[in-house]
Amino acid sequence: MKSRSVLVAIVVMCTAVLAIFPFSQPVNAAPDTPWARWFIELEFVNNQPLATMTVEIGRDTWRGQRVVDIQKSYQLICQESGTILISNNVAEFDGKSYLTCEMPVFQDLVATLTDGKLKIDRTCECKLANGEADFAFSASSENPFFYMEGLQFAAPKPPAGPNAQYAMTVEGVTAVSEVFSPNQQIQQGGGEFVQNGNGYEVRFQVDGTGLASLPGSIAGRLEVPTDQNQFYIGFNPDSGETLQGKLSYLFVDPGCVGHGGI
Repeated sequence: MKSRSVLVAIVVMCTAVLAIFPFSQPVNAAPDTPWARWFIELEFVNNQPLATMTVEIGRDTWRGQRVVDIQKSYQLICQESGTILISNNVAEFDGKSYLTCEMPVFQDLVATLTDGKLKIDRTCECKLANGEADFAFSASSENPFFYMEGLQFAAPKPPAGPNAQYAMTVEGVTAVSEVFSPNQQIQQGGGEFVQNGNGYEVRFQVDGTGLASLPGSIAGRLEVPTDQNQFYIGFNPDSGETLQGKLSYLFVDPGCVGHGGI
């Protein structure tokens, strides 16, 4: 799993292999490969939701070094629907309330931050999609943590029995963890799609303990859009399901590689 950023807010990692910046390098050396990455984090600071989108732009050198040339963070505007009670920097979602957050279009940000030198397509190939949440389960629900076109992260708790599981969806392809018995306290858990050759290995964990995935692997290549300007916390507009439980931290990273040019 990806370690947390020191920034507070949600994540998505997009590495864009596109145009070639005029970096200095030895004659006959392979050109540097530029990339762009974005991620979002959410926390509740001073009992207020704080969502941040961070964009990093850099390059992989011909020596194999990864260099960050630009890093910029954007505090996002999130509109509350219903009433979310927040105490001690923990938000209690009651199954009726959620957040709608506006985000800058990643595709446009990269072009602006590089003065048009790096342009990416409207989709990027997923390399390492990752979602993490610190969450205490409550009533049965689909428990959608994060919803954006092409990328969703949830923790379903079915009506029958006390068990729960994690679920991640990338470009309409869903994997779920084995069920586990949640306790009444906040637990740290999540999942990731790790590209491996022509497919993906899927991993889940709760409080550092690995959970089996169904399916355990996914064939083919998956892509995530780079032109989105909105996402939901605690709401799935496709199913109408909302989050039920206590949330203190959320991290989402679609981890993808895009294509484009100057």
